[in-house]
Amino acid sequence: MSGAYILSHPWPFEYWFGVRTSNFSEGLFRGKINFEVIGNRLKCRLDGRLVDPNHPDADPQSLRPHRKIGTWAVAILPWLDAQPTYEHWTEDRYPIVGGGTSENPLSTGVSGEGYSWLAAPNLAIMQCPSNPSSEATHGRNSYIVNTGVYLPPNAKTNEAVEIIQPSGQRVAITLTESMSPIFGIFHNQLPDTAGPDGEISPTGPPIRMSDITDGQGQTVLVSENVQAMPWHRAGFSDQDSLTIVKDQRVLYPSLSRFTNGMVWHDVDWDAGEEPQSVHQINGVSDPGNASADIFVVTMDPSNATDLARPSSAHADGVNCGMADGSTRFVSDSIDARVWQAMMTPAGQDSPSE
Repeated sequence: MSGAYILSHPWPFEYWFGVRTSNFSEGLFRGKINFEVIGNRLKCRLDGRLVDPNHPDADPQSLRPHRKIGTWAVAILPWLDAQPTYEHWTEDRYPIVGGGTSENPLSTGVSGEGYSWLAAPNLAIMQCPSNPSSEATHGRNSYIVNTGVYLPPNAKTNEAVEIIQPSGQRVAITLTESMSPIFGIFHNQLPDTAGPDGEISPTGPPIRMSDITDGQGQTVLVSENVQAMPWHRAGFSDQDSLTIVKDQRVLYPSLSRFTNGMVWHDVDWDAGEEPQSVHQINGVSDPGNASADIFVVTMDPSNATDLARPSSAHADGVNCGMADGSTRFVSDSIDARVWQAMMTPAGQDSPSE
């Protein structure tokens, strides 16, 4: 099946529960989705039973109005034979957090506190069969998407940060400009949330195949990471952070760029600088130290920005899905400059163009 994507989504997106139902962002993954990109032709088998949030076994106190903030994976559930799960995210009558029952247990730990099983089940298609480890109770996940260049998660909305493009050009970009197709593909589509400086967090522009000027077969869309966060959880969101409080905006999940995505870190090649080991494919923070192994270290808020890179249980590399719908095995010995170029859809362009 060929990949006919209209690329536009991102880190998080949202629906509402208990207030209103919002329309899904336009231009979001319409057309056919190449199943090879996430799951190597695995078949998704999902329990399609739906539980009314007013189920007599549910604790009414646990059902609070909340915003439904999810990830790129939620956006493509209908194309993964997971329509019942998608309906829990898109229909106002179903919550994604709270209302747990014996048949619909709530998540804990790495899966986030309070997510409904019916909104965040363990889908076979989101799990690489070679990945031996997962502490997640809900939403086990092996896959990540290209979220572009690294910017500090606490960067202020209008603060310019200098980066070095793979071409060697130095540019100063804001958080908004970092979501240009020059630097990556999947961008924030969550409106009306407060950023770290109290300002409204920016959203990225729609990105389409025509924006990929470096070659669709040479641009990576998706890969795998044994340390990725669950597919349903944007950043480290949980029931409390999603709950709507009167006169307060829900906070933007600033780490959502990293928990379900992969970023590239700029390197000053001309000055002889080398990329950090942990930022490379299958990279670890302390090579040779067993306690730093990818199957030992769990992603958390302190290391998410470093672990937002591909890793796998395969020998010597990772599987990647490319923008033309093809798949490729990429060696973990690949030159870091080549990998940077594969991560940038239009890396030869400048932000002013």
